[in-house]
Amino acid sequence: MKPHIFGTGVNLPFADNSFDLVTCYSVIPYVDDIDTFLNEMFRVIKPKGIAVIIIMNLRGLALHPNEFHPNKYNSKQLQQKLNQHGFNSIKHKNLKTLFYSTYFDFSSVYAYAIVTPEK
Repeated sequence: MKPHIFGTGVNLPFADNSFDLVTCYSVIPYVDDIDTFLNEMFRVIKPKGIAVIIIMNLRGLALHPNEFHPNKYNSKQLQQKLNQHGFNSIKHKNLKTLFYSTYFDFSSVYAYAIVTPEK
């Protein structure tokens, strides 16, 4: 049975601190109101929860020049934006995660963030 819950990233139909894990794959470049979107993500994740965020980085977005992307970030810019909304990187807590995410940031068209909320 499929869940019957529908919402947008700027108005999630969930209570505060609902989730241990939030994933966001290739969404952020297309979000019109990124600040509200990230505030909602922060609101629904539990204090010790984890968010895994994967986006097309600047190289990836350049492959789609005719698409509108209101949010264009490289890995460092993405982390800075997440920090503004209370998220802290935890990639450094696992050497494999740090190595592979850093490698793919430099060698592919994606940027990665693994963060936890500072609540």
